[in-house]
Amino acid sequence: MRRRQLLSAGGVALGSALTAGCLSRGPAAGGAGRLELDRIETPTDAVRLNDLGATPGGRAPTVASLSDPERGAAEAALDGGYETDDLPDWLVAFVAGTPYLRRDGGYYRLDNDLPKYTITAEATTEDAVDGPIADAEAYEQAVTHDGVRETPLLAHAREEGVTRLRLWPSFREFLATYDAVRFRGELLAVSLTVDDDGAPYEVTAERVSPTALTDEPVYDATDASETVRAAVRAAGGTSGVYAGDLPELLLDAVETHQYVYLDGTFYWAGLENRGELPVSVEAELVQPSMTGSEEPRLRLALVNEGDAEVSVFSGAPAPFGVLRVAAVEGEAQSLLWTDAYRENTHVGTRGRSVTAVADIGLTTPLAAGATLERTFTVVDGLAPGTYVVRGDVGIELPDDEGGTLPYRVYLRAVEGQA
Repeated sequence: MRRRQLLSAGGVALGSALTAGCLSRGPAAGGAGRLELDRIETPTDAVRLNDLGATPGGRAPTVASLSDPERGAAEAALDGGYETDDLPDWLVAFVAGTPYLRRDGGYYRLDNDLPKYTITAEATTEDAVDGPIADAEAYEQAVTHDGVRETPLLAHAREEGVTRLRLWPSFREFLATYDAVRFRGELLAVSLTVDDDGAPYEVTAERVSPTALTDEPVYDATDASETVRAAVRAAGGTSGVYAGDLPELLLDAVETHQYVYLDGTFYWAGLENRGELPVSVEAELVQPSMTGSEEPRLRLALVNEGDAEVSVFSGAPAPFGVLRVAAVEGEAQSLLWTDAYRENTHVGTRGRSVTAVADIGLTTPLAAGATLERTFTVVDGLAPGTYVVRGDVGIELPDDEGGTLPYRVYLRAVEGQA
């Protein structure tokens, strides 16, 4: 089962980026009602579909988006073939950098018989080199082009050779000038071979399935049932983990395919969980009248119901990260406050608002039979209606298996005093 990697050491940073902006405590319109705990849901199945756009990687532009000369060549290739005796740099660059095209919702592979250049490199000695030897600086200058520096090119050339349709001017000059290069402590002899059948040259296009755009397995949901397609769209439109209605067919597909394709969009597919995990979620709502405070409090707990220790993976602060309560219908949402935000070095606060959250992952051990809990304050009065606290935590089992545990805590605000 392909799941996201869970960290095995506490406090490991995944990145230094900050999620900026204030998680607001905006007051609810229409006056506050009494808050009640409605229900807790912990779906057993969860996936992650990350929207990659029109391709899983690489370039597949639409014909309409191309420049005038590129579009003319592409349309000719699509209509039977583009033939030329000349090879201007724009054409070579276009063909070399565009393995696929899109037109009218279809994908097309570009094929060509343009000259192909193969660069090879092998270790040598100074006595075996007749011509000039380039130093590292000359090599770095030669492999820098179009805003890119291709320093690893010689390493790849030594391993298996590098074949290109296009050699940029600075590298052509480099290969014509030097016979060897001092590269990463070695002296490498460099050679170039050209495979060229001569003019006229032709570029053609062949329609292909979307699954042909990558060597990784792709599940094409185009002809799937409407239930499956609706689930793909819902999961693909969700940021992070999706734990809604997931047909078995889609779960099977996500488990066995790297990508899912639908409606002209590729999604990276990850099976976050399938089946029961030994950890449950508990929630308790404490009314102000019970504590003497002015605001209700929500206690959340993770309980290890198994017979072995597990690890809980979360954002800061552990074990739940920063949480919000949101209206089931509409866009209203409010921060759930805990002083742990202010006390945590990975969370920025101002008053009882969160201004930034570090993009890190934390791992917390949870012994068999033990509980991890945190109490949050509902700082805003909520207008009558149904609200939900959504979250998920990673659970790593002793055998390195595990998955993601999504949870949904539903609250109901009703007319009346707390």
